Amino acid sequence: MFALTGDTCAASGAYSPTTPIPVPHNIVGLFAFDGGVIGASSAVSVTANHANNSYGAWSDGARSTISLSGPVTITTSGGSSYGFYATDGGAIAAGTITAPDASSITTTGSDSIGVFASGTGSTITINDPSIVTRGLDAPGAVSASGGSVVLSGGSVTTHGDGSFGVAALASGSSISATGTTITTLGNVDVAGVQPVDVWVAGGATATLTNDTLIASGVQGLGVLVEDGGTANLLGDSVSTTGSDAPAVVVNGAGSSAALSGANVLNTAGNGSIGLYAEGGGVINATGPTTISTLGTTSTATGLSAFGVNADGAGSQINLAATTVTTSGGNAFGFYASNGGNITAPDAPSVTTSGNGSIGLYASGGGSTITADGASIITHGASPQRRACRPTPAGS
Repeated sequence: MFALTGDTCAASGAYSPTTPIPVPHNIVGLFAFDGGVIGASSAVSVTANHANNSYGAWSDGARSTISLSGPVTITTSGGSSYGFYATDGGAIAAGTITAPDASSITTTGSDSIGVFASGTGSTITINDPSIVTRGLDAPGAVSASGGSVVLSGGSVTTHGDGSFGVAALASGSSISATGTTITTLGNVDVAGVQPVDVWVAGGATATLTNDTLIASGVQGLGVLVEDGGTANLLGDSVSTTGSDAPAVVVNGAGSSAALSGANVLNTAGNGSIGLYAEGGGVINATGPTTISTLGTTSTATGLSAFGVNADGAGSQINLAATTVTTSGGNAFGFYASNGGNITAPDAPSVTTSGNGSIGLYASGGGSTITADGASIITHGASPQRRACRPTPAGS
């Protein structure tokens, strides 16, 4: 179905497009262009399985709108084929706040994004989504170049290696998820692309409220903020199970994460740090934060599963009420390294169990830790401990 300049069309039923639109020759199920409007109050399904670069629903241009208030099922199987696609100011909305109906979006091809808003003013808003991608390097939801994606409830699940859950990329882009479960099941891909639950970069912003983030693959991170991005976490749960998979990473000067409300961070793999600021990144936690790590030292990076690590000049982690528990060897509770700084003025609780796992450890010039009224309990053997030897005869 096409709604071109000034058209208003009503969609219903099933669509299985096989013929490309004249320009730019993509196969599209629902296409609103240059101010066209498509609406649906009943169930709509689109199966766009004919070719690569096919789109389930595409809204292109200012005032172009696709509004689907009934149940929606979108399926694509080609490479670089998107479920929802909003460009150059186009808008797509699915579900309603008062009577939510699941919006099911599934892509199976490589590089096939579930929902993608690109360009200033482009917006995608979905209530109660079920977004699933199965291909390699196939993200669940992306905003780029000033686009915006808003998710309420529901879930985002990616299966392929290198497939991140949701991402906001480039200045002016934003992504918001409230009460959403975001799961990545793949591992790092052959090119080194990591399957991050939430990736924020290039001056973009992500706002995560009462979400559950789960990353199970090798180098599958919970939240990665870099290149001047900003992430806001409010009452979230973040869990990673793979090796070299920190829960929250903020990398680079100008990159920041703000944690408010009660956030819970759990990691299980070797080298998987709870809170990690590096290269001048800044993390500010104003609410209670609970961190648990189970791993020991990574053979790939040499890092252990520290609870909190600020590494490098300008890297700063500011904590409110914080509870940290580490179980693996050499897994320090708080670790300030190479000029990094950690501030925890609200009586933090730090417990370590593994051998060599110091409670608070500052290493390198300019590294500092301030932990007023801290409770520190360590159970493992001290890394400085050495066996006693008898004095040689005749000495």
